[in-house]
Amino acid sequence: ANPGMDRIFAPDPKNLTVVTPTANNTYKANAYFQQTVTVIPDRLILIAGFTNSKIRTNNIANVNTGATGASVEGRENLHRYGVVFNLTKQVALYAMESTTFSPTNGRDINNNLLPAVKGLGREVGVKTLLFDGRLSSTIAVFDINLTNQAFFAGVRPDGISYLAPIGRVTQKGFDIDLAYSPIRGLQFVGAYYRGKVRALREDINYLAGVDGDNVPNSYSGQYSLVGRYEFQQGSLKGFNVGAGFTSLIGRLLSSGNYVGGPA
Repeated sequence: ANPGMDRIFAPDPKNLTVVTPTANNTYKANAYFQQTVTVIPDRLILIAGFTNSKIRTNNIANVNTGATGASVEGRENLHRYGVVFNLTKQVALYAMESTTFSPTNGRDINNNLLPAVKGLGREVGVKTLLFDGRLSSTIAVFDINLTNQAFFAGVRPDGISYLAPIGRVTQKGFDIDLAYSPIRGLQFVGAYYRGKVRALREDINYLAGVDGDNVPNSYSGQYSLVGRYEFQQGSLKGFNVGAGFTSLIGRLLSSGNYVGGPA
């Protein structure tokens, strides 16, 4: 509402401001209760959990500039609901809903603290355990909503970094995880994700189901493969060796308040 852009200036490149380190301590306290109920033996299970969560963060941004320290804290009642339906002993369907929250010590361009992030996630999927446990997998679709999202947008003349609020963000997509052990001690784990990360528009476009804006520092896909072998006998018994890779798809970069294209 009041970005104060007329008070921001670009320093001479010959007199660059060195961005100095931050210092912070975070304290978390959680009290939770969870109950699992078997409705139909070996077939249908219900799960419900409730958490009272308190988080406090003491933060000093840009230590060398003498910036004022900030202490932020929040408390929320969270929940988790789930249902598991066993088609067979090797294949299970599941659905889950859970909430999260996290106070933030980020500031906007006017040095105002940003509000806490709250989340609501829903997930539906299938889990398998085949060939005497040598092949396991999870295939899921998910819909995650996070409030009060922001991204790094620059550094003020006084050396304090600031964030640009973008409001509510949705993450929708699917992911697949596979773990395969062809022989004892040898295991491969692969994963694939594809989805959309969008800043929601609180207007007619959002109500009509139109995609919102791209979100800086997000990506639309990822795939990875990792393999490892644990020696089973001899002097190297218990020793592990492995290798792997991961790759991102459709990554969006940002520089200041500019959102770049895929990189």
